[in-house]
Amino acid sequence: MSEKEIKDRGLQEFLGEAEELLERFNTGLFKLSEDLPQGKADPETLNNLFRSAHTLKGISGMYGFDELSTLSHRLEDLLDNLRLGKTPFTKEVLQLLHRGAELLSSLVVETKGVSKETKQGVEEFVKELERTLKEAGPEPEREKALGIDEAILKVLTEYEEHRLRENIKEGRNLFLLSVDLPFDTFDKELTALTERIKELGELIATLPSSSPAEKDRISFDLLFGSHLKEGEVKKRIGKGELKGIGRKPQKPSPPPQVKGPAGEEKSLKSISSTVRVDIHKLDSIMNTVGELALCKTMLSRLTERVKYELGLTDIAMELKRINRDLEKRINYLQTSLLEARMIPLTQLFDRLQRMVRKLSIDEGKEIVMGLEGADTELDKLIVEELADPLMHIIRNCFDHGIEDPEEREQKGKPREGHIYLRAYSRGNHVVIEVEDDGRGIDEEKVRKSLIEKGLEDESEVMKLNKKELLDYIFMPGFSTRKEAGEVSGRGVGMDVVKNNISRLSGTIDVETWKDKGTRFTLTLPITLAIIKALLVTSGGREYAIPVNSILEILSTSHEKIQKIEKREVIDLRGRTLPLLRLEEYFGLPCERESSGVLNIVVVGIAEHRLGIVVDRFIGEQEVVIKPLGKVLSGVKGFSGAAELGDRTVLILDAGGIILDTMKGVHSSSQVAGNV
Repeated sequence: MSEKEIKDRGLQEFLGEAEELLERFNTGLFKLSEDLPQGKADPETLNNLFRSAHTLKGISGMYGFDELSTLSHRLEDLLDNLRLGKTPFTKEVLQLLHRGAELLSSLVVETKGVSKETKQGVEEFVKELERTLKEAGPEPEREKALGIDEAILKVLTEYEEHRLRENIKEGRNLFLLSVDLPFDTFDKELTALTERIKELGELIATLPSSSPAEKDRISFDLLFGSHLKEGEVKKRIGKGELKGIGRKPQKPSPPPQVKGPAGEEKSLKSISSTVRVDIHKLDSIMNTVGELALCKTMLSRLTERVKYELGLTDIAMELKRINRDLEKRINYLQTSLLEARMIPLTQLFDRLQRMVRKLSIDEGKEIVMGLEGADTELDKLIVEELADPLMHIIRNCFDHGIEDPEEREQKGKPREGHIYLRAYSRGNHVVIEVEDDGRGIDEEKVRKSLIEKGLEDESEVMKLNKKELLDYIFMPGFSTRKEAGEVSGRGVGMDVVKNNISRLSGTIDVETWKDKGTRFTLTLPITLAIIKALLVTSGGREYAIPVNSILEILSTSHEKIQKIEKREVIDLRGRTLPLLRLEEYFGLPCERESSGVLNIVVVGIAEHRLGIVVDRFIGEQEVVIKPLGKVLSGVKGFSGAAELGDRTVLILDAGGIILDTMKGVHSSSQVAGNV
């Protein structure tokens, strides 16, 4: 391996670890935001944030990212002051930490070259951090009257002694648990024991025992505080020698509810069993699997040919068995790879929830986000591509949708606004809903804006129904505001949101109710990596239609076709089904194969339906989707291409075609010169 390859691999490993640390850091900040109303930060959350900053400082310094290392170091100092009680936990300090997290993210993104603006921002922020650190209170003097053995106090760190003092202030009973554990399993047993203690109170310190241990065993002393009495603690711990220490609390607080049944242990499974894999490596393996599937198809054809020419000979039977065995293994490999690519929406949803929390603090709006279905899984690449569209939709809900607290009160609403983010599976698709309880989209303002901007004639605008009218919010540059909002920007971006969703073979719908709110519904395929497709011919050309978009296939007579407003339709079980001929949609010359039968592929996304007229059904085949080249990258109607060994076919974007057909849009102007 060359020096450059080693360096590149090292950088990728650093970026992967840095991303995980930042994710943990931001999750911790969100938890701190929830603690802010009480004015008291959770010590374990602060400690985890401190560790994340400390680790990021170490690895960034090791890889030579000086700005990242410096910023991490100063944030580590601030978090250390917070956890030691030297710096008060305030809204201003929390905002400072949020700004620091944003700068950390910028530095990680810009590892290959930090911009001048980011460098300047880091320098100014570090100076502000240093001013805050200088304002920290003096170090507390050691309190002699803690009632704790001096031998224990001597080995406590400054942080551990601070937590000891805080436990006494909160009226907790102090305990020292001495345990003797087998050397070969002490790490697992000690982890289970500390988790159990955390359920009862706060673990202050884990210390090596001064008492000699038996052979092949190791002893520990665990110092912790709990509101429970000694008898109850002893019953729940169930092992070791427990004794109460220190002075008795003056006014003990009521005991908290203890999680889980007595003696229940949490899972000891370590996260170290997971392996971080670059998604592009999985793409490469998926391509190889796709090629194996092609080989399997060719073997299947050869098997049929041998059987036809030679009959059911031993060779034909053996080939058939091998082909069946190969098919099972390839299917298993494909399923396993798809599962490896799937991740829950939890991390993305958590990031968006933190964003809303931060915006609420910064903008002074009382808005809470509710999450539902965060464990729903999607392809890793789709999840990453969803981040920006969802962020923009939520910012619009925050800025345009939800009223100020005073306006909400005047309407008889609670001061606190809500944004709901939901996800659930629907067949081979995932549906994501973003809903707010704000003012809704003003239809009259939309009509007025369309006329003022000259986007449509007044007579045409007045004919539009509610759904057609709302589709205009996805036009480039459309906005009902005359001035840009601080949060959602300048009214551009919803067109980009729609284009990004369409690139993922998804759709976006909007519903709104005056003074009740707005709901955006995104419908997306579970994965774009490998799909089952129906191969068809239309107008003398071959296409692939994703099976997860197909509702049914039918054949009928040409006489069943009717025309409504110059559009071909048929009656399908009492429902009008619009028809589409691909050569007309793409503006291509027709080379239709003559047939007395009308073959139709009924495709659907969400509640929308469309019948695609085809000449022949060739059959189903699993295909690996590959991106289109530069020539076809801007063409509507295609989601990618697939190699079938001896030829390449284009894969239809069913969702995009459905929406274009509903609006009467065709891609002929884009396609005619390219295909």
